[in-house]
Amino acid sequence: TGSVRFRVDPSESCVVRGVPGRLRQVLVNLAVNARDAIKSAGRRDGQIDVDVVCAAESVVITVSDNGPGVRPSLEERIFEPFFTTRSRSSGTGLGLAISRAIIEQHGGTIALEEWREGRGASFRVRLPRVDTQGWSVRLEGVEAALVYEDGHERAIVAGLLERLGMLVVDDPVRARVVICCDGSCQSCGGAGKCLVVRDPDGVACEGAVAGLQRPFGLADLERGVRRVLLEQDVEEEA
Repeated sequence: TGSVRFRVDPSESCVVRGVPGRLRQVLVNLAVNARDAIKSAGRRDGQIDVDVVCAAESVVITVSDNGPGVRPSLEERIFEPFFTTRSRSSGTGLGLAISRAIIEQHGGTIALEEWREGRGASFRVRLPRVDTQGWSVRLEGVEAALVYEDGHERAIVAGLLERLGMLVVDDPVRARVVICCDGSCQSCGGAGKCLVVRDPDGVACEGAVAGLQRPFGLADLERGVRRVLLEQDVEEEA
């Protein structure tokens, strides 16, 4: 016997970008492991807690149980493929390894929290949070110009834009979004439409609405592009 308790921060919008079925698989894996751990301990008051908390730039999901926990001597091996503390007849030892691969593919991390005497296991999943401001802004068919000297990175960014359904064009004046590779760009097409990509010590060009810092991924690019388009919409309404 036992129960599962969900606690979600109601004051924030906890949105992540990913494949729902894959992320659901991670939570199921963690819940099944917690259930089996409680069962192995012979507890009749089993409790699994799933807590969702929004941080500044991430969503943190913690799955905890009141089973026997994971001993410190096993912590380094817990995510290894085929490693399991259960009998081979009840587990393959792939659940946590698969879960870590899925979370890392989504740009996040998963970790086992430090073991404490008398407490069960607690796994913490951290995923990049999507800023929902401007989420209603349409991206499909929006034209973006790339002002880049680095042809390799330009090709990568162009591919990411196409995955968002946007169109890559050559004319920065015509485009609604202009993406520059650094702060020295002179072809941003005017204030209010520039998204600058910079190194950690770089400076955004004047008039840039949003910025990306290398390295960045699809979610980062999408967030920046939406901010540029949202700024244009605000100016038009004004």
